[in-house]
Amino acid sequence: NVPVYQSATLPFTDREEKHAALVDWWEMSRRGEGRLALVEGEAGVGKTRLVEEVIRYAETQGATVLRGHCYEFGSGVPYQPIAEALREVFSRGAEEAQGRREETSTSPLLCALAPVWLAELSRLLPELRLAFPNLPEPMDAFGEAARQRLFEAVVHFLQAEVDRRRPGLSTAAGSAIIFLDDLHWT
Repeated sequence: NVPVYQSATLPFTDREEKHAALVDWWEMSRRGEGRLALVEGEAGVGKTRLVEEVIRYAETQGATVLRGHCYEFGSGVPYQPIAEALREVFSRGAEEAQGRREETSTSPLLCALAPVWLAELSRLLPELRLAFPNLPEPMDAFGEAARQRLFEAVVHFLQAEVDRRRPGLSTAAGSAIIFLDDLHWT
């Protein structure tokens, strides 16, 4: 049986079966069997709450969680939910650095990434150029090649974040969840 972790505000009821299924999928992913779960349903039925409860459980197991949100009247910025998720993790890392009173408020995660991948990520997060003024320009690439380099940079970022949070463990021991809420608005 998979425990259901309940929120301190409202009880989480009538979703135990779906919760258990998503936790099972996450556990398989954690063992190196990557998974994608799409949760669908009518507005207001509790999809976000269900996923947040699974995330709460996964975080107790040491999962790295990235959250992005899609908006109905968004600005049309490509990959905006991914950029939002990355910004959250970068901000968290910078806050951790400030909490340790490090000389720089730059996230240790960002410092762990090679400049080539930081340059690619600056396509999504232009503010990286402020934190790293000597960052090289992203490689000239167009179409599918540019998209693949950007995706590879995000993968390097995710791996660095998992490694940072779970030092000394194998890749399969670390885990990440990317939660993109209201994906239908993309």
